[in-house]
Amino acid sequence: MLFSIRRVHGSTTINSPFQISVVIPVYNVATYVQQAVESALAQPEVVEVVVVDDGSTDESLKVCQALAARYSQVKVYQHPNGENRGAGATRQLGVEQATAPWVAFLDADDVFLPNRFAVACQRAQDAAVEGVYEAVAWRFEREADRERWLRLGRDPDKLITIREALPPDHLFAAFMQGGHGNVHLNGLVAQKVALDRIGGFKPIVRRGEDHILNIKLAAQCHMVAGQITEPVAIVRVHSANNISGVTRRPPHYLVRAYHQALWEWSETTLTALQRRQLRLYFARHVVHTYDQNWFRQRLDLLWLLWHRPRLALERRFWLRHFLDVQLLKKRVKKWLR
Repeated sequence: MLFSIRRVHGSTTINSPFQISVVIPVYNVATYVQQAVESALAQPEVVEVVVVDDGSTDESLKVCQALAARYSQVKVYQHPNGENRGAGATRQLGVEQATAPWVAFLDADDVFLPNRFAVACQRAQDAAVEGVYEAVAWRFEREADRERWLRLGRDPDKLITIREALPPDHLFAAFMQGGHGNVHLNGLVAQKVALDRIGGFKPIVRRGEDHILNIKLAAQCHMVAGQITEPVAIVRVHSANNISGVTRRPPHYLVRAYHQALWEWSETTLTALQRRQLRLYFARHVVHTYDQNWFRQRLDLLWLLWHRPRLALERRFWLRHFLDVQLLKKRVKKWLR
């Protein structure tokens, strides 16, 4: 077992000021959601688990309602008319319903490990701290999934984490530059007032909404490292989820919604230096060659330049584009041999 329940049915009073609402978005995960909820309830800092069903078509909602009947700390919500609105809108509804000073996130097919918030609680003793990011590990449900990751050149034993404890005022630049690692939402805990201040999750963004939230927190809030060398949560990799090892290029409208949300936020919030750093981010991530999606990415590039012409002022943007073209030429020659 990855965890043990330390709570009993009924309310529990916690005297610590580090009280947490755990937000769990749910969509067709009837097999896993009970273990996710109970792993959150096992944490002594958790005063409530806010479960939001995103229009599930399996038995997920019934499982969640049964958990709410069993544990008074579990609260279940839905979108109006039981609609499916995506992970971002679902997490945002959970944040709005949360009542604790701090909010953590957990995907419904994942689990928290014991003492999930022990180090974060220590970091939160500093009144300036508005959020803590920590490491998360993979767990493969089938050996075939693990082998597929190895064939794709991925390291199945590598933690999802920022690899060094960066000063809070360096975190945004680190996200923009790349190469420092990443933050999984399962490893994030933030003050509710901080999430409200940055606008939370944008409902229009149905892909990459978690990364946008991390970028906004890094730019506008005092974020510090917690436990980054050992995992505090487990991300399951299985055939039914979005990270089963298959590379999926999202539809154009999802990519463009992600770009649009970042640009609109940057123009009203960031300093001139941070906007330049954001342009470098697009230079690295938008202009990037995929074996089967190069031409689709060119369309995304043209769309970006049409709507954000200032991107054309960034030299590295065009340098990366030039290098991609050269790489494409080499691959075409190889294919024609």
